[in-house]
Amino acid sequence: MSFLNDLPSWNPENFSKLSGQKANSVSKVVHDVPVRQNEVSISNEKKSFILRYLEKHFVTDVNLEEKKSRKRSDDCSDDPSEKKVRKR
Repeated sequence: MSFLNDLPSWNPENFSKLSGQKANSVSKVVHDVPVRQNEVSISNEKKSFILRYLEKHFVTDVNLEEKKSRKRSDDCSDDPSEKKVRKR
């Protein structure tokens, strides 16, 4: 048993009880649970909360800025024919 030379335990009897099975071959326990009609499935978003928050507020801020800049350009035009006429 030359492969035991570098191990901290020198007693080969300590390693004689190891099984040859891999840990991956352990059988899984499956519990069968009946499906109910009133069950609701829970789904998670793939995006994080902070990312959704930033996207939502960034898009609204950009849209507001675009609207304000359009309004300023409409109000500041010198030619009266370019101004929009509002109907009352």
